[in-house]
Amino acid sequence: MINGKLNYFLNYVEVGDIRHVIAKYIKKNIKEMPHTSVNKIANECHVSKGMIMKFVHELGYDSYIDLKEDCAIYLNHIQQEHVDKDYHKFMEMNSHYINDLSLYIDYEKLAVWADIIKHCRCLYLYGNNSTMPLLMKFQYQLDKQFIPVVIINEGIKKHYEVKENSIFLIFRIAEDSYLDRTIKTFEKYHCDILEITNDSESSYDYFYFPENDETILINFLFIFIDLISIMIKNVHKL
Repeated sequence: MINGKLNYFLNYVEVGDIRHVIAKYIKKNIKEMPHTSVNKIANECHVSKGMIMKFVHELGYDSYIDLKEDCAIYLNHIQQEHVDKDYHKFMEMNSHYINDLSLYIDYEKLAVWADIIKHCRCLYLYGNNSTMPLLMKFQYQLDKQFIPVVIINEGIKKHYEVKENSIFLIFRIAEDSYLDRTIKTFEKYHCDILEITNDSESSYDYFYFPENDETILINFLFIFIDLISIMIKNVHKL
């Protein structure tokens, strides 16, 4: 879908790259995209109409109309999923995993996390290659709630434009020397740092999952991500 294509440029392309600028504009204004002209995007991004069309083709669309149609399909998909999926249904369908997770989860703290993420300016997710599927799923879930998310991969070195009220969420399930250098970079922005880890010690606000089997831990965290995503969607409703 369109969000996955845009996320590639937001996650891996430098902030100053015009493709990043256009992708960020489209994603931020995706609700209006089915009715937005090429000229308006060009004016807002301060580029030519031809540059917009070049980016449209780079996304894999034959025409701007095709891009707008894909945006409309994506928005309709979100609307349908919002109707069909709710917190209580999720809890019932995943009761076995939820019971196991409840051994490690403080639901009051999880609700605080959900509220913080819901209202942050941008959520930066950090992980290594083993946690990348988790990060991509979380980004996908929050895309549907129009929460800005950027993935930081250990192998990607790029500049990040971190602004006030942003959050840095770490998925640490193994030793990671690059992580410490990355955290020091983000600490200078004075943003909140949260951590999900199987290490019992952390300097930040964290959830601890004492599971050393990486496969089992990853499966637990997939359910955890679904749970917190639904709680974020239902902030002030539960």
